[in-house]
Amino acid sequence: MSGQSIALSAIFTITLLAVNLSAQERFAPLDNYINNAEMIVVAKCTHIGPVNILLRAKVRLQILHLVKGKADVEELIADSQYGMAVDQRYLVRIAKMLPDGTGGRVDERISVIPLSAGESIDELKVLSPRIVVLRTMNLRIYQLESDIRVKTHELEALTAIKKGN
Repeated sequence: MSGQSIALSAIFTITLLAVNLSAQERFAPLDNYINNAEMIVVAKCTHIGPVNILLRAKVRLQILHLVKGKADVEELIADSQYGMAVDQRYLVRIAKMLPDGTGGRVDERISVIPLSAGESIDELKVLSPRIVVLRTMNLRIYQLESDIRVKTHELEALTAIKKGN
């Protein structure tokens, strides 16, 4: 009887360890962002088409640096809901490419991240994909937080003046 108990305890313990180990293999959000994309590029917007009824526009992108995806593509057409400007550079993530490989749809705000004006493409080319994405996101976060601080300061100053009236 004790041999059976030991065997059952061992099986139970091994099963519990296996469940715990598989539960710990979850990816971080950054890993999911990279892994769930067919293509991630640093690109320059060269043309923006008319906005359709769904508030999307066909945007032509010249690839400056391929972070992830097919290496033989030099230009992409993105069906984007998020505003871009001609001659501006962006980190663009396309989750699912069109069957012909010419582009895809950009459905999430985090899939179009403006590049910092001082960012060097040559520097990005020597970095790993994870670092390129993380660096671009961190610089954008800093820029957005800075804008929020400036606007908050202005709002508080104007609100303080208005209170007296």
